[in-house]
This record gives sequence, structure tokens and C-alpha cells, in this order.
Amino acid sequence: MLLFKPSLLTLAIAAAGASMTTYAAENDATGATADENIEVIQVSGIRRSLKESQAVKMTSSSVVEAISAEDIGKLPDVSIAESLARLPGIAAQRLDGRANVVSIRGLGPDFSLATLNGREQASINDNRGVEFDQYPSELLNTVVVYKTPDASLMTQAIAGTVDMQTISPLRHGERTIAVNVRGEMNDLGALNAGSTDKGYRGSISYIDQFADDTIGIALGYSRMQSPNQEERWQAWGYPELDYNPDNPVVLGGAKPYVRSSELERDGVMAVFEFAPNDQFKSVVDVFYTKFFDEQILRGIEIPGMWGAGWGNSGVTASQVEDGLVTEGSIQDAMVVVRNDTNTRDAKSLSVGWNTEYIINDNWTIEGDIAMSKVERTDIGIETYAGTGRGNSNGAVEPNLGFKFTGDGRYLFNPALDYSDPNLIKLGGAFSWGPSIDGNMQDGFINKPEIEDELNSLRLGTTYTFDDGFMRSVEFGVNYTTREKSKVDNGEYLTLKGYEIGSGDDYMMTIHQSTC
Repeated sequence: MLLFKPSLLTLAIAAAGASMTTYAAENDATGATADENIEVIQVSGIRRSLKESQAVKMTSSSVVEAISAEDIGKLPDVSIAESLARLPGIAAQRLDGRANVVSIRGLGPDFSLATLNGREQASINDNRGVEFDQYPSELLNTVVVYKTPDASLMTQAIAGTVDMQTISPLRHGERTIAVNVRGEMNDLGALNAGSTDKGYRGSISYIDQFADDTIGIALGYSRMQSPNQEERWQAWGYPELDYNPDNPVVLGGAKPYVRSSELERDGVMAVFEFAPNDQFKSVVDVFYTKFFDEQILRGIEIPGMWGAGWGNSGVTASQVEDGLVTEGSIQDAMVVVRNDTNTRDAKSLSVGWNTEYIINDNWTIEGDIAMSKVERTDIGIETYAGTGRGNSNGAVEPNLGFKFTGDGRYLFNPALDYSDPNLIKLGGAFSWGPSIDGNMQDGFINKPEIEDELNSLRLGTTYTFDDGFMRSVEFGVNYTTREKSKVDNGEYLTLKGYEIGSGDDYMMTIHQSTC
């Protein structure tokens, strides 16, 4: 009789085989039901945004930073410049309280470049630095900042390249309507007549797919009306009292102003995408912004020690602390009442058409044509007023008192009422200007105009390797033309009746100067 005694290893293998057989039978019987009961875990919200940004950084061959909106219209910042300022190694430079241009890795804005969907953008700036506050954050989906050179970029800068991207409606994959409304209020109130301390932001976006998800559209509109109020103090400097090195320093002059501004910005985004199959895709995108900024600056220029002999007869000190005259008076003082208005009207239009065709698993061809154009007109007007026109004319302050407040500013104690229209009249209180007698300038107007147009055409081919240490190789041609011009006109304003050979009419005329 032959006895068989299985080992522990044999029993384990047999048990595993029986288990696998049972599992296979059960799987064949319930396969359809299991497929129907697959649990899908979908990540959304801010976690999805962080995940997508991380994926961009991990898959890029360059050192990049990325911003991804959790959904269309969900970037909370006033402009994309505010969003960029949140990224490491990027700092925003502010203009009138809002982020305007960015510095990458400590280099100035002139050393960076901006693209929209991979295409270089024209700039409303005097140089090629893009002012990012013209791009509403609600209409952009992703921003990638390249900190190192990348061969795939047709245009790039020394500091870095900022690529702004609109949404892909077919990749988004569902119908979406997003509406955002926000309000704002300035706690300083309306400092100038005709200004406001309240503003708002609003946007609406629509994304949809048609024809069995072969056609997709994305439309968006954004509007912002943002006020800004500012109290401004500017000292002319601190010379020695009576220009004697042994004396304490005293206020050389001051320009206490209040500034009110209001920014109106309209933005439109449109994307049309057509992908009839997995091999062909064509996308047309349009991005338009209209930007109007108005600033009102009002205040008084007070010549202190620097004005001795022409703006006053001298300065006396009544209190000195740590070598600084903290309290005193200005004798026979005259001042200039300033009313300045600055406006900026800018329009930006970007249009692009990209087509891609996958020939097979190895070859892909792509064509891209684009246009970017901006127009900007600035108008700056200065008007001067005082108690009299020209040096030593009109009423003066016998003793205009001043006192240091401790925070870098001075308080003045005038005896004249500078809100009295019978006392303060249009005309330069001091003899400024280019005329022989120095009595010509009662104001100034400056009007720079900038136009920038950029057109590009790109044809490329990509070959993808099946295996090996190289993933793919891309080659093609890129043709770009750019024309940028700036015309700057500066003109002196003079009251009619005071220019050379004039009559006695009391109104302003214009004298053009070379700038």
C-alpha cells in the first residue's frame, strides 16, 4: 500500500488554486454587475485646483509655477496679477493700490514676457512688459510661469515667461453657467468732489458642448468698477535753516494732496472648439479687454526753505528737536493750488486659431495663426491757481505756521481761505515756464499715444518615439512681425491775455513744446 502525505507547501498551493478557480467562476457570473457598480471618486473644489497645479509642475521638463482655477470664474483676485503675486519667486509691483506688473526671480518687469495660450501678447506699457491688471482673473483657467528656458516656447524672456490659458470647453466636459458679483468700499470715503468710494465686480461665464461632444463653446464677460482713495504727503527735502551748515534742517517745501481714482475694466472671452474625432482638433479663441482709469489729484504746493526769495521771505524756527525744526512759520508765503487730472484709455484684442491633426501614433502636425493688438491713450492735465499770477503778485500768508506731527507729515495753519473762489483764481502763482520773462506757464497737458501690433504664424510637426531615452522631437517654422510706436506730445497751458502778443481775454490757450 502506497501512502501519500502532502506537505504544507503542497496544501497551500492547492488551496490557492481552488480559490482562484472559484473567484474566476464568480467573476464570470457577475462581471456585468460589477462594472455597473464601480464607485467613482471625483475630486473637486480647491483640492482639484491644487492637484491640477501639482500635476503641471510634476510633468513639466522645466522649473515652473502654476495656478489652476477650481472652476471657471473661481479665481477670487481682481486681476491675474494678484494671483501671480501668490506664487513663490514672483513679486507684484503695485500702481494706485493694485497689482500691475510682476517681477520674476528678482528681475524687473522688462525682463519677463507674457503669452496667452502660448502666443506672445502685445503690451500697453511703454516697453514689452505686460500690465497684467488688464486681464480679469475670472476669464482665465490656468497660468503657468516658466522660470527656466524651455525649447517648446517660441518666445521667452530672461526672467521668465508667464503663459495664461483659457478654458477648453470639450475638456471641461459639462454644461456650466457661473455668475459672480462682489462689492467693495473704501474706508477713507470720497476725498475729492465727483469721486466715489464704492465699487463692484461682476462676471458671467457659459460653457457647453454640442453634437455628441464634438463642438464646444466657452463665453465669458467680466466688468469691474473699482475706486481708490489716497491721502498723499510729499516733502521737497530738508535743507539747513538759512542754508547754514551749523543750523538745524528745516522743511524745504511740501505737497499735501488727496488722490481719487476709478478704474473701469471690461473683459470678454470666447473659445470655439471642434473635435469630430480623436485625431483632429481645431480651436479659435478671442480675448478682449477695455481699460479706462481716471485719477483726480488735488492739493497745494507750499514752498518752504527752498522757496525763500521767490515763494516767501524766509523761515523761522520756534522749536527744534534732534536737529530738526519741528515747529515754525513761513513769512510772506505764497502757495500753488493744483488740480490735476490723468486718464488712461486702453484697448487690447487677441485672436488665435490653432489646428492639430494626429496622423498616427508617431506623427502629429500643428498650425497656429494669431494676432495681438493694443491701443493706449493717456491724457494728463495740470492746472495752477493762486491769489495772484506770477511771483510777488496777490495776497500772501504773513506767517504760515507749520508743526511736525511725528509721522513724517506737517500740519499747516493758514490764515487765508483757499476755498474762496473770489480769492483763488486760475493762473500760475509762480513764474514757471519757458518764456523770456518766465511768466508763461499756467498749466500743462501731456498726451502720449501707444500702438502695438503683433502677428504670428507657426507650423510644426512632432514625432513621438515608441521607446528609448527620448520621448519626442518637434520641429517647424515660426514667423512673427511686430510694430510698436509711441507719440508723446507735451503742451504748455497759458491764460489768454498773458501770452506774447495777446489781448486781454481771460481763458486758456495751448503752446506746444518739444518732448
